[in-house]
Amino acid sequence: MEGEDVKTEASKSTVFEMMARRDRERKMANEKNQKARQNKTEKEGIQYFESVFDGKVCEIETTLDAMVTSKDLVQLQEEFNSIVRDLQDLQKYFTSSTFFLSDHKIKTCQNVINQLLTKSDETKSRLLPKKKFGFKNKSSKTKQDSDIQDGQVKLEIKEPKRKEFLWTESQKTNQLLKYSGDQVNNQDLTFKEMENCVIFINGHAGSLQMSKMKNCLVLCGAVSRSVFADNVENCTFAFACQQLRLHSSTFCNIYILVTSRAIIEDCKDINIAPNTYSYTEYESDLQKSGLDGSINNWENVGDFNWLSTDMPSPNWNPIKDDEKINDWSQYINDFINAQNITSD
Repeated sequence: MEGEDVKTEASKSTVFEMMARRDRERKMANEKNQKARQNKTEKEGIQYFESVFDGKVCEIETTLDAMVTSKDLVQLQEEFNSIVRDLQDLQKYFTSSTFFLSDHKIKTCQNVINQLLTKSDETKSRLLPKKKFGFKNKSSKTKQDSDIQDGQVKLEIKEPKRKEFLWTESQKTNQLLKYSGDQVNNQDLTFKEMENCVIFINGHAGSLQMSKMKNCLVLCGAVSRSVFADNVENCTFAFACQQLRLHSSTFCNIYILVTSRAIIEDCKDINIAPNTYSYTEYESDLQKSGLDGSINNWENVGDFNWLSTDMPSPNWNPIKDDEKINDWSQYINDFINAQNITSD
């Protein structure tokens, strides 16, 4: 009997081991199949994204290449407006897909979008040249003399003098500059070599570019397309835009509403927070710019010098709550007094 019990126990042990082995094999097979399905899903998702993204890029490029100067100016403007909307849709689609794209793919696609934006701006500048903005003297064309000689009416017209207004500001120090919506709407603004300056920009600019800025405060409304800045140091910015590119910059505080992924490169000590600056017409300017104020990717910052996915970039940080600017009026006044700033 004892021998039979031993055999029975051994048989049971063998059965249990076999069942356990089969259970392990089943679990391993399930994990393998699940991983395979996951990889297949991710692969199909990337392939679908590439198909849609490449198709839209090709469509926009084809439209731009097909534009000719013989078209009616109104029609050209409508087509450019349509391209702007297409680019915004493309940027939104790309931004919503970044969670499953590699850093290399993100960088490549963002560069493609930036090239399309540049090509669109260049094409528009070529086919729809901007009128030079200027402030006309109050005097208009007047009839200086009107004589009748030999039955002929003699008219002498005096041409008004014009004072041209240059959009690019440069080499300003310790100055306060203000720009109204009527001046900047849909315009491309550039500032360079500015130090200890305060710049107010209301309205909805087309784009904003800043270079070699030091210890400046730039408070801007909505920017329909991109904000690009390089070589800026110890500056504070506040603005809304479609995309932000920041290069070779240090010790900057940025209060931003951005509808796509912000990009930094060769930067350090960059502090970022949601935009809290506003003025009376801000919401109206935001709407007219075409930006979606309900979307803010201020925390979705891509650092091209930090490709690790396991650890956050050390080159930028969210601004701590106790360090945020809560009273902009007081901050502006303190900044102006500290830098001995005068109006331009």
